[in-house]
Amino acid sequence: MQSLKIALNRNCPDCFATEREITNLLTTDFIDVAAAVLSVPDLYSGIMEQIEQTGFGLPVFVAINENEMICGGGNHFCTDRSRLQIRGKL
Repeated sequence: MQSLKIALNRNCPDCFATEREITNLLTTDFIDVAAAVLSVPDLYSGIMEQIEQTGFGLPVFVAINENEMICGGGNHFCTDRSRLQIRGKL
């Protein structure tokens, strides 16, 4: 049986270590994906809605830089730009 992949945007390739194969978040259809790792800019791109529309129930993680912060917690966070809190440069 083939292992599922981690979907990752190429702007944060070094945010974690994994033995799983990595696939491009922007080009995958999520069929062979175990989890997705987003960056803060990805939250603005609509990719979250695309992941949710698959119906696969994929876990989603957000990798942030030490100067970044997102609001929310648990299973919910805000993607409304007016409520999103970001400190520092992206």
